[in-house]
Amino acid sequence: MLSAKPVFYLDITPQSKPVAGKAATVLITKDGAAYANAPVKLTMPDGKQSKLTADANGLLTLTSTGAGQYVLDVDFMDKTPGKYQDKDYQAIRNKMALTLILH
Repeated sequence: MLSAKPVFYLDITPQSKPVAGKAATVLITKDGAAYANAPVKLTMPDGKQSKLTADANGLLTLTSTGAGQYVLDVDFMDKTPGKYQDKDYQAIRNKMALTLILH
C-alpha cells in the first residue's frame, strides 16, 4: 500500500503500485475528502476511452490490459457564482489528470 496523500483540491492518488496486467486502485479526493461517485474518463494506451465511476469511498480499481500509458481525467464543476477581476462568473471547473506509465 502506498502512503500517498492528496495534495491538490481535486486529486488522484494511487493506493497500490500500478503494474501492467494487475489491478491498481486509485483514490479520488475533492478538498481532502473522498470524492464519492466521481466520474472518471480513462484513456488506454491505444487511445480508446471509457467512462468509469469511483465508488462511494472515492476508490476506483483499474485492471490494465498491458504495458503503456494510461490517463485518468476527473472533472468537478463548482457552481458557486463569484467575481474575479470585476467580472462575474457562474461556476469554476476543476480538473485533474493522472498519467500512469505501466511496464
